[in-house]
Amino acid sequence: MSSVIVGFACELQTLEFGDSGPLRHHTVYTRYLEGLQSVVATSPILIPAVGPTLSSPEFHAYASILDGLILPGGSSNLDPALYGSSLQENASPERDPARDSTTLPLIRACYDAGVPILGICRGMQELNVALGGTLLANVQALPNRRDHRSDKTLPLVERYGPAHALRVAAGSWLETTLNAAHIDVQLLQVNSLHSQCVDTLGRGVVAEAWADDTTVEAIRAANAPALTVGVQWHLEWHVESTPLHATILRAFGNACKERKRRREGHA
Repeated sequence: MSSVIVGFACELQTLEFGDSGPLRHHTVYTRYLEGLQSVVATSPILIPAVGPTLSSPEFHAYASILDGLILPGGSSNLDPALYGSSLQENASPERDPARDSTTLPLIRACYDAGVPILGICRGMQELNVALGGTLLANVQALPNRRDHRSDKTLPLVERYGPAHALRVAAGSWLETTLNAAHIDVQLLQVNSLHSQCVDTLGRGVVAEAWADDTTVEAIRAANAPALTVGVQWHLEWHVESTPLHATILRAFGNACKERKRRREGHA
């Protein structure tokens, strides 16, 4: 089988190169592509953050050609107004309304079309909000919660190292998938680089795993026509040395292959 076509949602950033001055760029960190490509042959499509210029048929046109959709992490948080909240973070982070207005309708279009979806960090939060859920800001300020933000004084590679334990829901898709890969679900550790987290689960969304402070770490849309999952940690890092990351990416890749067979009429 030829490679699967996977869309990667971009964020809109202002970057400077040399003497060019500040310019707007649609960006995806290359590790997201490399992480998936390490386990499945992938033809990536970068989806620019141009939501306000697109109509519903155009989002569905994207969905019609994709075998999978990845919602990467990002440098911004979702606008609380998108899930009916007036609460703001203590230190207001960057917002990305162009990304928000692209990913939320794109998620719904892909969900309806049976396109597998994988949300990572911000992407998991987008998935939950797109399906009607809500988020909490400043999780580190809540009673009995840990500080899930990364230590920015550490080298980058260390910031993506294990930070806390992961408790997997008994009988969940994640437990079944990890057991099939002979991974001990009692010994899992994940990285942590976020300040927002899932609060109310979206319609048909179930929690698949939690941090040791009850923060939701993985979700799944149980009624979706194709695999639709999100993880709060960054599984695009250390794929080769972390069976947990490789196993989830491989499961997503297999769902993309199945979608490709259906899309091409081979099912």
